[in-house]
Amino acid sequence: RNWGPGQTIDTWGPGYQDLGELVPFPGSNVKDAVQSTWTGQVFQSAEFSVDSFFMMSGFLASYITLRKLKGSKPIKTIQQAPVLILHRFLRITPLYMFVVWFYVELIPLTMHKTDFSMQEVVDACHENWWYNLLYIQTVFTNRDVGGCYGVTWYLADDMMFFYTMPFILAAYLWRKSAGYLLPAALSVASIAYSWWAAKKYEWRFQTYLVSDYQADYYGPPWTRCPAYYIGVIFGMFYLDWNRNKWKIPEQYKTAIVTGLVFVICGIFFGTVYGCHGAYQTDKQWSNDDEAAYIALSKPAWSIGVAMMLFLCFEGEGGLINDFLSILPFRYLSKLTFGMYLAHPTVLSLLYYNRVTPLEWSIIAYASRFIFALGGTMLGAFVLHLCVELPCANLSGLLMVVLFPKKRRKKKNVKAEAKAGENLDEKSNRKESEMLRMREDGTPYSKLGSKDSKNLKEKLLKSPSDADAYSEHMKQQNKHRFEGTSAPSTMDFLKRIALDNRNLSFDEGDAFNPGSNLVRDFLENTLAEMGNPYAIQEESGEEVVDSKEKSGFPV
Repeated sequence: RNWGPGQTIDTWGPGYQDLGELVPFPGSNVKDAVQSTWTGQVFQSAEFSVDSFFMMSGFLASYITLRKLKGSKPIKTIQQAPVLILHRFLRITPLYMFVVWFYVELIPLTMHKTDFSMQEVVDACHENWWYNLLYIQTVFTNRDVGGCYGVTWYLADDMMFFYTMPFILAAYLWRKSAGYLLPAALSVASIAYSWWAAKKYEWRFQTYLVSDYQADYYGPPWTRCPAYYIGVIFGMFYLDWNRNKWKIPEQYKTAIVTGLVFVICGIFFGTVYGCHGAYQTDKQWSNDDEAAYIALSKPAWSIGVAMMLFLCFEGEGGLINDFLSILPFRYLSKLTFGMYLAHPTVLSLLYYNRVTPLEWSIIAYASRFIFALGGTMLGAFVLHLCVELPCANLSGLLMVVLFPKKRRKKKNVKAEAKAGENLDEKSNRKESEMLRMREDGTPYSKLGSKDSKNLKEKLLKSPSDADAYSEHMKQQNKHRFEGTSAPSTMDFLKRIALDNRNLSFDEGDAFNPGSNLVRDFLENTLAEMGNPYAIQEESGEEVVDSKEKSGFPV
C-alpha cells in the first residue's frame, strides 16, 4: 500500500496501515489528511496536556509547601529536602515499578496468536530498568535508555524539577523577590536554549518528519521545565494574593475579567490552531517559524492555563469552573495516576493482539478509544485498591519510623482545673478591689491585667467612642497598606480615657504596648463588638457579621 512519497509497506504492523489518510506527508497526493484539517489539530495538540500537568504540579508544589513552611527559616527548607524527596519517591515508585514489571513480564505472554514482538521493549527494561528507578532516563539523551516504558519520561522530568524546589522555596522564604526571580530566570534560559537549538539543529514538531525533536526537546528536563516553573510562580503569586487578602477591584472587575478571558482564548487558539499551516502537504514552515513555535508554544499554553485557574479560584470561571467542579471528577482524581501508568499496558493488549490489519475510520477509532478508556479506568481502580493505597500506607508508616515527630507532653487536667479555680478567686478579688479604687479615685495604673473587662466598659461605653475606635482602626489599616507610619492605638485609648472619662495615667503604667492589660482589653473589645475574626466561646463558630453590622473593617 502506498502510504507516503516513495514509501511502501509489505507487511502490516500493529498500527494503522493507511497512514496517508492520517498524516500529511510532504508531497503526498492525499488531500485532507486527518492531521491537516482543523479538527485534526487535536492529535498533535495533545502534547499540551503534558504541559498542563507540569504547570499544575509546580503550582501545588509551591503553594501547598509554602503554606506549611510559613514562618520557617530558609536553611530549614534545604535541610528538610532529603525527607521531602524520600517521601515523594516512596509515594510514587511502588506503583510505577509494579506496572513496569507487569508490562514487561506478563503482557508478552498474551501474544500467542500474532506475529508481533515486544522483545525490544523487554530487553530495554531488563538492561536499563535502574534508570527508571532513579528517574534519570531523560537525562541521557545519547543513550538508548528511554525504551523501557517510554511514557514514564514525564515522571523522570517531574522528579528532576522537584529536586530544585527546596532551593526555590528557600529563596522565597529568604526574600520574596528572589523566590520569583529564580524560577523565572530558569524558564527564560530554557526558552532561549530551545529557540537556539531548534533553529540550529532544524527541529520539526511534526512527529512524522524526521528530526531530533522528540529526543532532544520533548523529553529532556532542561527544555520542558518552563511549564513547571510557571506553575511554581503562579503558586507563589496566589499564596501572596490570599495572604494579603487582595481582590479584583469591583469597579474594574468586568473589564479585567473580560480582558483575561480574551487573552486566554487567544493563547489557546494560537497554540492549538496556529500551526495549521505547517500540516499542509503543499507548503511547509520555515526554520525560523518552527523554532519560534517550539520554544514559545508550550510556555504560552501554561500561562493560559494558569490564568484560567486564577479566574476559577476567584469565582469568575463560569461554566468552565462549574464543569471542572462536578462531583465525579473528585473520585476520578484518585485514579488519574494509575490511569497514566496503566494506559500503555491496555493499548498493548488491544493492538498487539490483533489478527487483522487496522485501517482508519472515525467509528472504529471511537470504539477503540472507548474500550481503551474503560479498560484503563478499570485497571487503575484495581491498582489503586490493591497496590497504590497499601503501599502509600506502608510508606507513611515507614516515614513515621524513620522520622518520628516529637511528642507533646500530656496536659495535667486536674492541675489546670485547680489553677483555673484559683484564677477565678483572684479575679473576683481584683474586681472588688477595682470597685473600691474607683470610689476612692485611685489611678488606673495600679490595676492588673485581669481588669480589661471593666476598662472596656469605661473606655468604649458610648456609641461615639466605639465609632471613633472603628475609624481609628480603618486609618491604621490604611497606613499599614501604604507602608506609612500609623497612629498609636495606645495614644488613642489614652485620649478617650482622658477626654471622656477623666481617668489619670502615670508614666510606665499598664497602658504600654506590651501590657497584658492592653492586650486583653483589645481582644475582649473586638470580640464583644463583632469583629469578623473573633471566635465565639460558646459555639466555637466564626462570627461572620458584615462590615456594616460590626462597625469594624473586614
